[in-house]
Amino acid sequence: MIGRKRVGSAGQLTGIAVLCVLCTLSPAVRAGVEDAGTHGAAFLQVPVGAAGMSVPDVVAGMDPDASLLFSNPATLGDLRCPQLFLSRASWLEDLSMNAASFGMPVPRLGLVWSLGTRLLYSGDIQGFDEAQNVVESDSYYGLSLSSAVSRRFSSTGIALGAGVTYSREHLPGETGDGVSFSLGASYARSGHRLDLFAENLGGTLSFAGHDYPIEGRYVAGYGYSIIGGPGRLDLGTQVVISNFEVRQVEFGGAYRFSRLMTVRLGYNYALEATTQSAMPLSAGLGFRRGGFSLDYAYTSQEYFSATHTFSVGFSFGAASASFHPQNTSQGASTAQPPVVAMTGAATGPAVPAAAPKGRANAPARSPEPQKTSYLVMGGVHGRLESAEAEVRALRLLKVSSSVERSGEQYRVIVARFDSRDRAEAALAGYENRGHKFRILTQRD
Repeated sequence: MIGRKRVGSAGQLTGIAVLCVLCTLSPAVRAGVEDAGTHGAAFLQVPVGAAGMSVPDVVAGMDPDASLLFSNPATLGDLRCPQLFLSRASWLEDLSMNAASFGMPVPRLGLVWSLGTRLLYSGDIQGFDEAQNVVESDSYYGLSLSSAVSRRFSSTGIALGAGVTYSREHLPGETGDGVSFSLGASYARSGHRLDLFAENLGGTLSFAGHDYPIEGRYVAGYGYSIIGGPGRLDLGTQVVISNFEVRQVEFGGAYRFSRLMTVRLGYNYALEATTQSAMPLSAGLGFRRGGFSLDYAYTSQEYFSATHTFSVGFSFGAASASFHPQNTSQGASTAQPPVVAMTGAATGPAVPAAAPKGRANAPARSPEPQKTSYLVMGGVHGRLESAEAEVRALRLLKVSSSVERSGEQYRVIVARFDSRDRAEAALAGYENRGHKFRILTQRD
């Protein structure tokens, strides 16, 4: 819902800017401009994060981060370690979209829990009288708080998720709030991916005793991953339908050159000719280093200059926590505890063995030098049955592995090398095939 109160020429211009931004970034709002004022919380239709701005949701979900809380909650079931996501996009004047979310696996329950917020804020809107004196000052903002739970059923390749969103929208002179719900499902197997989800269901925004429906968004998408050469190509398309009879088809792809860089490209086509943007293209770049990620998106606009979106992400406990559709049958490894480098060496100086009787002056033998091994490993489990389930799943993917016990935990070992260079080369080879493992340094 866009403001109904007249605040003077400057306020009108800023209000028009807010309307243009929402209409440009949200196909559902853009198609229903003639219906402006009949529904609320239009800011919920704006994509969040650089990946979501540059490619369809189904493509972004192939390499998931915590930003997917704001689209398909089922995709969050693929998170393998806690993740923090932050994003900002600036538009006209002081108008900006800011978002933050956090996703955390809960291994004991087999779930991923997530929490996030987004804020569309206009900055100060001033109203003037006929003499051009400032008579009032106010702002527009749309605020949402969201939470979701997700779970992937590894034996079937299906993931389900559900979320709830509290929305609060402030217009010059009025404030309304309401609650809506989201449901999602995802199926991934052997490089293929199918996503179905619905956002903002059953919600209304209440303004001064009047209820305005929150527009729902329904999405069906298909994606496919191709492994070849030095990287991985993810392609996908999806159809978007809203409560206000908007129909849009989105196409896009992401090519991951290595563990460090991803290039994205998207194209949006509105099926209603009157809603087609003059420049429906988007593009983006992503960079990864360990648990840190930086993403950028360029989105062409119809009413003003292009939008630039920047997002950062932090993964805690695993350097390569990204998901690939070919990995969906890896048992309990989709919710693993953090893995740190461990050694089997005892601390403290070596103690020489006692000299045999009658050879008190014999020199003590030097301890044998320790041998260092580099293990390419999968998950770490608290139960033997869980680790064995991962081994069986890897066997179906033509990857041999075994289980080793370490204290109270069970590790899935894929390969063992005496050189880190060889281990890293093997790790890169597995990643090019779509498998996400890590290297453990062990001293025997």
